[in-house]
Amino acid sequence: MKVLLALQLCLSFLGIQKHNEQIELKAPYAVVYNVEDQHVLYDKNGDALMYPASMTKMMSAIVAFEKIENVEDTVTMSDEAWTGLVEANASVANFPVGATVTYQDLLAGLLLPSGADAANQLAISLFGSQESMVDAMNEKAKQLDLVSTHFDNVTGLHEDTHVSTAHEMAQITAYAISIPELKEIMSLDVYDVKSLNIRLHSTISGLYEELKQTSGSIEGGKTGYTPEAGVCLASFQETEDGLMVSVIAKVDENTRADVITMTEELFSYIDENFQRITFVEKGDIVKEVGVRFSDRKTIELMANEEVSRVLPNDLNYSIIVDTQESFDAPITLGETLAQIKIESESLSEPIYVEAVAANAAKYSVFAYILHYLQLYWYLAVIGVAAIAFAGYHIYKKYKQS
Repeated sequence: MKVLLALQLCLSFLGIQKHNEQIELKAPYAVVYNVEDQHVLYDKNGDALMYPASMTKMMSAIVAFEKIENVEDTVTMSDEAWTGLVEANASVANFPVGATVTYQDLLAGLLLPSGADAANQLAISLFGSQESMVDAMNEKAKQLDLVSTHFDNVTGLHEDTHVSTAHEMAQITAYAISIPELKEIMSLDVYDVKSLNIRLHSTISGLYEELKQTSGSIEGGKTGYTPEAGVCLASFQETEDGLMVSVIAKVDENTRADVITMTEELFSYIDENFQRITFVEKGDIVKEVGVRFSDRKTIELMANEEVSRVLPNDLNYSIIVDTQESFDAPITLGETLAQIKIESESLSEPIYVEAVAANAAKYSVFAYILHYLQLYWYLAVIGVAAIAFAGYHIYKKYKQS
């Protein structure tokens, strides 16, 4: 039996799609993604193919970091790392050929000034070639269940089949910042390469400077640009409702700092219009059911885990407990007896969580007999009457003899 609990919010439902319509972005591609819930809160063409440009370097950093044994190990910058970069007008960290740098330096050069020279050297030193590192990047994309993303190079320089989506770039960003060392680098404004006396500057900080600001609500991330991709930014922000990732792509190069303004508008919009809603907490009693063959008449069912999501402030939702009305003893504490189903038009699919026994119920022979006596009392009455009738006649015949 399904029992609808009285947990309906008496507010009009607008839904995430209608919320999206309340904020206008000049960029054609944008998402905001809640990392904890793995849930998209804002979506503008989030699943459409686009060019990721240097946001690609987050995946380069991921596969490189997972291959590095010690970030303090050193490598020597090679001629090969610089091949074709000047002609392509690629962004570089300016590590000179022959310089000795650590893997930590290369990761910082990759993620802060978006150095293609750092990307190429990581590929050469760790994978033997850029092609092998690209293979590792595409394999990682498969492991992350990214169905639209395909990499042709380690830098993000334009190729027609080097593509992703805003949604999948948000997932790549989320994975990158799940690695504390990468998140720390991506949060820096500057990084000093002590062996070379070079200071690397974050491209995000550079965009803030164009707006005549020293900082804002963006805590870190990765920019990108090619003429085909436009200006792109994947960024993150810690909030009371969890870690948020924003991806915006194809902003006009002539107003490139707008990518910062749009990102801050999105983060502010999410903060004002969304909140974390706790549907059930672990241990919440959700229903009482009957028990047979036990001294207990009922037991309570409780949620086995907390369920919460960041959703629009104005929504309706329902919680349904799918279970039978009674159970047979014995029942152990914590035994799974039901399923809780949480539904809302703001959720792409229902959320399910187990409901377990909040009490134990021991089996009782007496309760078993009593149950069937109560169930079939008329048979007992007939039986007693039959015995009494037979006894009466036996007694009567005995008296007559």
